[in-house]
Amino acid sequence: MKAAYFFLAFTWITNSFSQDISVAIPKSVGTIVALNTQRLSTKVSVDEIFQLPTFKFIDEEIKSLLPGQYHLLSAFYKNPSAVGLNVKPQFYLTFEPINDTLNAYAWLINMSDVKKFENAIQKTLMIFSSTGKIEQGRNYKYIYKDYTGLGWNKKGMILVNVVPVNENMIYEGLDKEADDYYDIIGERKDKLRRRQQQLMKEKLEEMFRKTEIESILSNTNYQLFKIEEADMSTWISSDRLNQATVSAAKANPYLSSQPSASFQKQNEKYLSGSYFHIFTNFNKGEIKSIQRQYVNGELNQVIARTYTKKVNPIFFEYINGQNLLGFISLAVDYQQLYYASTQAYQPLFGENGLFHSFNQTIFQFLEKTFQTQNLSDVFAGDINIAITGAKTNEITYTDFVFDEEFNSKPVVKTKIEVSPLFLVMITTTSAENAQKLIQTLLENQIITKHPTKKIFPIQNQDYIKDAYLFVENNLIFITNETSYQKTHQNVAQLHPEWKQNATQKQFMMIADLKNILLLVSQKYSQEDPSYSKSMGILANELKDIQLQGIEIVGDTYTIKANIFLTDTNKNSLFKLFELIDKVMGSQTK
Repeated sequence: MKAAYFFLAFTWITNSFSQDISVAIPKSVGTIVALNTQRLSTKVSVDEIFQLPTFKFIDEEIKSLLPGQYHLLSAFYKNPSAVGLNVKPQFYLTFEPINDTLNAYAWLINMSDVKKFENAIQKTLMIFSSTGKIEQGRNYKYIYKDYTGLGWNKKGMILVNVVPVNENMIYEGLDKEADDYYDIIGERKDKLRRRQQQLMKEKLEEMFRKTEIESILSNTNYQLFKIEEADMSTWISSDRLNQATVSAAKANPYLSSQPSASFQKQNEKYLSGSYFHIFTNFNKGEIKSIQRQYVNGELNQVIARTYTKKVNPIFFEYINGQNLLGFISLAVDYQQLYYASTQAYQPLFGENGLFHSFNQTIFQFLEKTFQTQNLSDVFAGDINIAITGAKTNEITYTDFVFDEEFNSKPVVKTKIEVSPLFLVMITTTSAENAQKLIQTLLENQIITKHPTKKIFPIQNQDYIKDAYLFVENNLIFITNETSYQKTHQNVAQLHPEWKQNATQKQFMMIADLKNILLLVSQKYSQEDPSYSKSMGILANELKDIQLQGIEIVGDTYTIKANIFLTDTNKNSLFKLFELIDKVMGSQTK
């Protein structure tokens, strides 16, 4: 991987890039989404989208509200080349955490004819300008409204919007009962808006004066990302995303504790120089996605030894495939996973006084029960969870409603309760260890013995009703089904590739979207008919989702994801627009 980075850096130094608008993307950006319109235009056309009732209605509303400007205004989203924009081969959406309180979102498109574009701006978008005129920047022109700015030059167009990390931060430290409570809120809002507008203008200025060496183009990982083509490509900087998450926590006045300096430093240690690449392609009947995570040396050293186990194939002989809603299979080295987790989160645990006592409890339990302090001596490393179906019951309950005089009245209502049926299987390293674990759970009254059956009901039924354990050799099962037995017929009911893929990968997830959505629709049929109808529409179009991984090559971790649709004759991108249309249409009827 280092050789690849060196080659890319060398290529960047010795060759000139095509000067497109991506040169304006800052190094400090956290996320970049590149939409390859050249590829997408072969899969769905703008005309097809605006023939759908919802999008047609939106278009007609714009036409009725702005009839004089409609011809040019609609060109911005129907035919960008008519207003001087060049959306091919791609345009960019970006996210950038500016500081602890504000984030910037940007939309960047290449320019084909700056005079045509400026003429369109003057005839259409000036009504959205705060000053009613075109402003002059250093090497660009722009208009703005509040904290949204639209700038352009002969290279491209950039739309920037600066928003608060959390708008609730203006209420921090205020006494609601104070006489000047609302005055202070008003002052804080005005101050925040002025700051947003100032930073929006600064961001436009910064982006239009970028050179290649100052922009994201100088990032060797981004150059690696650009090599692979897809309909939609997403580049994420892990450390910048972490910064945005920490900022969101700091800006939330309702959080009782904030991320500490040492916790942030530990995160920076593991996330600096780590990236995600996500490539998504829309095909007939399916959406295919590949996610690659590039980790730095520190993080790779911690987690590389974690994914060394394989899933026990016998698990699939216990799954009732007839009504299967989905399963997750995961195989890891438990000891290495524990080590990796504690290394990553030690500062967080330590500062709250939890880390030391948590460690002690784990090791004392292992030593007392299994005479070892190594989790991998006890557990083989796999855990498998299957949702094998669901049971539905109509229940009656009493709700209270208020009349016009605000008197409370009891009303008897009914609703559908959906309870998933599940099976969890954990492989221990020996039948002896499985029995030792059961005995410890009995002694601590976590489970009890059944008077007639060889099962162990779980004591606390608050969250997992009717759940119990049973043991076969070195396998421990947790379920709430009435009975389970190993049978080869179960395997025959599963998709032939599922078992093969699951046992070859360290991680796999299958979800039957159609039947899951039908159950959700059924659950809310009485409580929220509109939501229930939307779920029913989705159930008719979506089939299932599969996540496969993790493939490890050096410092790169790859997961593949596929979403399968019912209609295999139409492109999945058009089907997504069609779904949006159907769902939005169902909400207005």
